Amino acid sequence: MTAKACPSPIGIADLTQYWLGELDDTRESVVEAHVFECASCSAALEELAGIAMGLRGLARTGAVATILTPSFLSRLKTDGAQVREYHLDPGGSVNCTIAPDDDLVVAHLRAPLADVRRLDLILDDGAAGPSHRISDVAFNPTAGEIVYAPRAEELRQLGTATQRVLLVSVDSSGDRRLGEYLLCHGFYENRR
Repeated sequence: MTAKACPSPIGIADLTQYWLGELDDTRESVVEAHVFECASCSAALEELAGIAMGLRGLARTGAVATILTPSFLSRLKTDGAQVREYHLDPGGSVNCTIAPDDDLVVAHLRAPLADVRRLDLILDDGAAGPSHRISDVAFNPTAGEIVYAPRAEELRQLGTATQRVLLVSVDSSGDRRLGEYLLCHGFYENRR
């Protein structure tokens, strides 16, 4: 049996923000009231939550490289994930590592995002070969940073290496570099 179609469905963006707890109180009340009364939107929220739980599992185990929202990262940590975090400004570098008990390593890459329409992340790992480009990265233009989580298993196998990460704004005139960051992987002092 399927739910009756909703004449004014709640959009995926609002459902996602509701599930993540990112809506303001007024909008949250409106979405919550609608979801409790509408079987179709309730089913859509349940499906979204199922997908998010699967993604959370993948992100928590470091099985995929991904861009995380701050609220999603916070939820992972609340759920007990061991997360090692590094914060970088454009032009910055950091000595970084992954410990055996770390589920995830993330780099907070600060950049001026206010006027950016499309953002790409380019990972240049001299040891692994040519650059890898992640096109059209999800970002919040007012956040001033993205949270990049590389694959944990790749980091464990990387050993000592330097990776260069570029954030570029893409528009009709081409690429505009917003920031370059150096991640110097190795076995450094294990501080959190």
